[in-house]
Amino acid sequence: MRVLLVNPPAEPPHVREGRCTQATGFWGVAWPPLTLASCAAVVHADGHETRIVDCAVERVARERWPGLFREADVVIAAVGNPTGEADCAFAARAKEANPRAVVMVLGTYAAALAPAVLKAHGGIDAVVMAEPEYAVRDAVRAVAGARSLEAVAGLAVRVGSVITATPARPWIEPLDALPFPRWECVDTRRYRLPVTRRKLLLVAPLRGCPFSCSFCTAPLYYGHKVRTRSPASVVQEIARNVSAFGVHDFLMWAETFTIDRAFVLELCGALIRAGLPIRWSANSRVDTADREMLDAMRAAGCRMVSFGIESFSPAALEQAGKRIDAGMCEAAVRAARAAGLWTAGHFVLGLPGDTEGSVRETVRRACALPLDLAQFYAAAPFAGSPLWREARVHGWVDAPEVSQSAPSLTLPGLPPRLLGAMIARAKRRFYARPRRWLGWLRH
Repeated sequence: MRVLLVNPPAEPPHVREGRCTQATGFWGVAWPPLTLASCAAVVHADGHETRIVDCAVERVARERWPGLFREADVVIAAVGNPTGEADCAFAARAKEANPRAVVMVLGTYAAALAPAVLKAHGGIDAVVMAEPEYAVRDAVRAVAGARSLEAVAGLAVRVGSVITATPARPWIEPLDALPFPRWECVDTRRYRLPVTRRKLLLVAPLRGCPFSCSFCTAPLYYGHKVRTRSPASVVQEIARNVSAFGVHDFLMWAETFTIDRAFVLELCGALIRAGLPIRWSANSRVDTADREMLDAMRAAGCRMVSFGIESFSPAALEQAGKRIDAGMCEAAVRAARAAGLWTAGHFVLGLPGDTEGSVRETVRRACALPLDLAQFYAAAPFAGSPLWREARVHGWVDAPEVSQSAPSLTLPGLPPRLLGAMIARAKRRFYARPRRWLGWLRH
């Protein structure tokens, strides 16, 4: 069987990875397609031929696609916000070019809107409803054996004119059972850090998050139960990436890397003992990292930690279900700085509970923190998130395609146009300070 996995074209190009879909415009960064590479690995382990086309880094002329589709027995496309409808239409064109191909889509956007996706796009045969690897593997096995996809757990499928959901699939355990991502399917030289242009790969040491932040779709795909890999497996994967692909910089891809303190300390110890010539970064909540952990991360090669601060508005934080406060945010950033780590802060502006005044206060306090980097996003009610359900009830949004780059919520006293202008000013204010640029040069 020949399996084609695609990150669809868009303008500007987009990364579609798990809970995150974003344009590659900020810093020009394109993340490697970890989910597609992981799916390719399990399919390849079954003896099938796999190919990945990642349009975040590869420009494919429109006239080439029919030929690529005709070469495949199964086509799998990643789908995300705010490009979901275009992504699905692209996937459906595979069926037009190759009617015998089985066409599937994956991603939280498609999973949350599966019946509507299948109803609107007759060329799509199935939607992967959650954690994708084994669902994709078993779907390819079914196609190879000329069996119906109805027998494959974890899908929404079309059988004739009937759309149905197959039984839910249990979360993958142990995660060590998954083969390492098949980076052989992409040109790893195309994925580089901004400024330094060093090659970058993603490594997923754990999955799942016990929290329920209103704007996040991560639980839809990986659930609330935290599942960790063995530290030995993570170290082995990193060592392989160093030797096979010459990559020395990594992003630890997780919903919350620091969620399991004992695991992080054990992993850091294993990395220190391995002595690999690497640098890496990770994300964290402000209430799950302490100085001992941050020191261990720094000693193990970590250079930057990104904190989900979101807001300094108590009302917005409470309604978002963050369960943190301003004091926690400030303490976490200062502890990371004291440990010698670069710090990044992520802020979500325009959440329910926000006002024009609270957004201004969040920006003021964000600029006062000793952060090296900051990202200011518009609150986006992504399909499948609690915020999406709330926005539909209150009539705050009228379309499923939303973006963190452009405000879409219409909250009382905080219309999208005003919020968009405030976000633009926040970015200018944060990055206009010379000390930010001098810090980058030092690093």
